[in-house]
Amino acid sequence: MKPLVMVFTGDGKGKTTAALGCVFRALGRNGRCAVIQFIKPESQESGEKMMACKCGLLWENYGKGFLWNQESLAPTREQVLKGFKRVRELASGGQYDLIALDEITYAFSYGLLDEAEFLKWLELFKAQENGPCLILTGRGASEALINAADTVTEMKNIKHHYSSEQRKACPFIEF
Repeated sequence: MKPLVMVFTGDGKGKTTAALGCVFRALGRNGRCAVIQFIKPESQESGEKMMACKCGLLWENYGKGFLWNQESLAPTREQVLKGFKRVRELASGGQYDLIALDEITYAFSYGLLDEAEFLKWLELFKAQENGPCLILTGRGASEALINAADTVTEMKNIKHHYSSEQRKACPFIEF
């Protein structure tokens, strides 16, 4: 199948959820899928990660956590570069039908991964006759990334329970 690139971006909730909906739809059709999650650390045990691992889905994290809590971004940058190397391996290996690159836009916006280099790779990747579909998630997708994608969906925040001081991150909803 010719590679397809989808981007889920915007300030609203649901980008990762939409990507994982596609992943689980593909798994239901015997698709071979992987999730490469940027920024979030390996130690983060979200419900979706735990379920994915129960299903035998390849799920790898390349990050050190929330970027605004870090004194230095160098360790996260090192992780992100490893993650991009891993994405290139998985995308060229012929083993996967769908790969989600969760939170990758933050790697670009924080300068952890050169977006121009990524876009150059993406152009070569899309020129292949066969390859997996890619789903890229995160806020603030650039015009260049939007133009390079085949499908782009923007999640718009209308209302969120975080705006109420009594509500914090909820199990089953945020993690």
